[in-house]
Amino acid sequence: MGVVHAWTRRACLALAVAATGLACAPGAGAASYARGLDVSHWNGAVDWIQVVSGGYTFLFAKATEGTTLTDATYAINRAGTQGIGMRFGAYHFARPAGSGAAGIVANAIAQADYFVNVAQPAAGDLPPVLDLETKGTLSPAALASWTQAWLGEVQARTGVNGLIYASPSFWKSAVGDTSSFATAGNRLWIAHWTKNAAPTVPAANWGGFGWTFWQWTDCEKIPGFLHCVDGDRLHGTNPATLTIARYPTGVPVPATPPTVTGTAARGSVLAGVPGTWSGGKPVAFTYQWQRCDAAGAGCVPIAGATLESYTPAAADVGHALVLSVTA
Repeated sequence: MGVVHAWTRRACLALAVAATGLACAPGAGAASYARGLDVSHWNGAVDWIQVVSGGYTFLFAKATEGTTLTDATYAINRAGTQGIGMRFGAYHFARPAGSGAAGIVANAIAQADYFVNVAQPAAGDLPPVLDLETKGTLSPAALASWTQAWLGEVQARTGVNGLIYASPSFWKSAVGDTSSFATAGNRLWIAHWTKNAAPTVPAANWGGFGWTFWQWTDCEKIPGFLHCVDGDRLHGTNPATLTIARYPTGVPVPATPPTVTGTAARGSVLAGVPGTWSGGKPVAFTYQWQRCDAAGAGCVPIAGATLESYTPAAADVGHALVLSVTA
């Protein structure tokens, strides 16, 4: 297979289609942890003035789930916390799915795009979060690939390394206890409900980096809520140190070319990964698959093939396919 580079605001990739069909923590109440919480529609209406008056300085709010569910309270919670001294972050409840390498990547990218479009992470926000609690039918290796694709798409669009939320047991059993995400710069929000002075941290203490946020309870009594709510701690005193910096401006420019995952064969799903882009953020990507002659020339856009994934049809046999990605 050959790669066609077009180093403008557009990048292409050609495919020949085959002719076959633990860090130590002080005791409870110690001043070295900033206090926070996380919410979703299950928490109902919140009096955020009471919350901030109680000494809580950050929160994460559920924005999306899968590719179709937007949390009904997300926009309300975001608006209600503006200008009162709380740092805000958004999370996506993952519904991992897909079969085959390309199907898994395509599903993850679709969920990441849905999240970014709804959550609209802004400068001054806490980093976006991938909430991993379910694995669908994916094996640990497949779930790790799905997770990487989700985080990669968010990073490509915003320039920000996302956080991972997971419990120690889930990370060990469902993702194989890998430390690769720690070394890649993805911080950990650990979910471990305990009265112990510190949580259990998987992946060899997250590759030696430890935890960044800790959901230490699922039932903290916080002023402003009718019922108890998830309680969180920051491994530090100032959540502002972790917020998204001012986004760069300017024209997006491809830094590394896009790639295509999957087998180039009739009926086999292909998934496009947009590569990395310098310049202005955040960005959105558009896709166009094209059918070319066997040498990759004479390309013509394929009608309706404007998603990050594409399944070659009978008309593609013996041709090359080109994926054009525009930011």
